[in-house]
Amino acid sequence: VEDTVFPLKLKAIILDIIHDIDVLNQLKQNQVNSTKEWYWHKQLRYYHEDGKCVLRMCDAENKYTYEYQGNDPKLVHTPLTDKC
Repeated sequence: VEDTVFPLKLKAIILDIIHDIDVLNQLKQNQVNSTKEWYWHKQLRYYHEDGKCVLRMCDAENKYTYEYQGNDPKLVHTPLTDKC
């Protein structure tokens, strides 16, 4: 099992890091310096409040439910998939 899971974990981590770098570059390029700006507000953000994890994106807010979704192959993050 470990031989098949490790490559999936590694690919997922690499894709997430590449996406995070792209998001940071967008924030820098758009000179975002406030949490009230759209380019910050549209990102999926995690907050720790009252001992719970809360996820926010735009006007949506959900409590993190710690559901394990498995380690499936990931869709590559692109500007187009971010819009979806």
